Amino acid sequence: MNMLRSILALAGQVLVVACFGMSALGTVAEADDTLPPWSALAALAPAPIVDAPRAPLPPVAPRASGEQLRSTRLVLARSVRSGQPVIEAMSFASGTRVCALVEIANPERVATTVTVSWQRPTGQLQGRGQRLRVPAEATFSTRAFFVPRRPGTWTVIVRRADGEEIMRQEFDVSATRGTVVYANR
Repeated sequence: MNMLRSILALAGQVLVVACFGMSALGTVAEADDTLPPWSALAALAPAPIVDAPRAPLPPVAPRASGEQLRSTRLVLARSVRSGQPVIEAMSFASGTRVCALVEIANPERVATTVTVSWQRPTGQLQGRGQRLRVPAEATFSTRAFFVPRRPGTWTVIVRRADGEEIMRQEFDVSATRGTVVYANR
């Protein structure tokens, strides 16, 4: 048992020298033999450092809110390839997919969202719209898809996260179902 205690005391001294330097060795060597050597380490822990009072921090500038977010381009197309419209159009057959490609200018470079809504010929919105993320980049392109079934003049509306409209585009939907011929196939 004494041999084990001696080994532990020696290991404690080596640890103290490694952590606190040679001046702390005397404190461990003078520790009470009834206590395990590692309990003396708690007494050697350095006192917490208290910083001198600091000057108050300058006020923080208000965080960008996405209020300057705007749509620079809204293109309606029948299909998209590599992020670009393949067949731009302003009229579509009922049951044909409509793609709205939206280019966003984000001068504040704040991550936010836009909502693309589809307004029926009656003036009612179709569903809640599609929320699309806009990363903290100066410009960004995104797209939303929809398949209108009712004929008439529809409107696609792009809104910022606060609900303010930033762009709209009308398009026609005919009652006849037609076959869409895709270019570049």
